[in-house]
Amino acid sequence: DCDDSDSEVHPEHREICSDVVDNDCDGLDDESDPDCDCPDHGYVEDEDLGTSTGASIATGDTTSEDDTYYSGECGSSGARDRFFLFEAPETGCYTFTTDGSTYDTLLRLLDACEGTSIACNDDYGGTLRSRVASTLEAGDTVFVVVDGYSSYSYGSYVLNISYDTSTGSCS
Repeated sequence: DCDDSDSEVHPEHREICSDVVDNDCDGLDDESDPDCDCPDHGYVEDEDLGTSTGASIATGDTTSEDDTYYSGECGSSGARDRFFLFEAPETGCYTFTTDGSTYDTLLRLLDACEGTSIACNDDYGGTLRSRVASTLEAGDTVFVVVDGYSSYSYGSYVLNISYDTSTGSCS
């Protein structure tokens, strides 16, 4: 720990590239830190999930959220959304679902550095819930965006994250 007075500064913390603090204790300022070599795509997480996985890993309500992500590559757009940052704890196939949510969800997975789309799903299995699966390597960081199908799609959400390391990939 390089700053005992600040619980947000320690070797396991993700570097925040806009605060001039060495959050990950690697001795590099934001200008010199390779962790800050990502382009400014404008996306910022509403919540950092770290490496947490399981059922109901994040719950809440999108009623008071804004529409940050509005591209319609796998469905409609204009809905209120919530951005989560997630880091894969191990290499494997990760499955993200919105099972348990109360509205017509749309789920997006974005590369956290580049801001580009990795996977997207509107409805799966004959339900209005969403599911995406992607192979991630240990340490990969992604944005998980819990979105809605249309501007009228918002409410209580449940985000579930599971993974399987036995095959190493989703194929």
